[in-house]
Amino acid sequence: QTNENDDAREDFMESSLQAVLKLVGLDHVQNTVVGNSDIRGVSGGQKRRVKCLEMAVGNAAFCMMLDEITNGLDAASALQLLQVVQVINQVFDTYSITSLLQPSQAV
Repeated sequence: QTNENDDAREDFMESSLQAVLKLVGLDHVQNTVVGNSDIRGVSGGQKRRVKCLEMAVGNAAFCMMLDEITNGLDAASALQLLQVVQVINQVFDTYSITSLLQPSQAV
């Protein structure tokens, strides 16, 4: 019985992870290293989406404080990132306070 419960739990966790990654547009890079100054990894916009998910899921945050998270992103990436933040807020029942420096009209 215990092994069946563990298997069912693992299946649920894996399918939940896949659903969340797909929802925020990270499913195609799930096996890619995030990277740093020495290691090339995912794009800047993808790094920021990873960070938002980390805050929402990893820390069980009630409110995410996001200060100028779109700096350095093109308008399309900035809009996509903010849409991801909105989805995270809806899915995980959280809130976010976001400051943006000179956002484009689309954002």
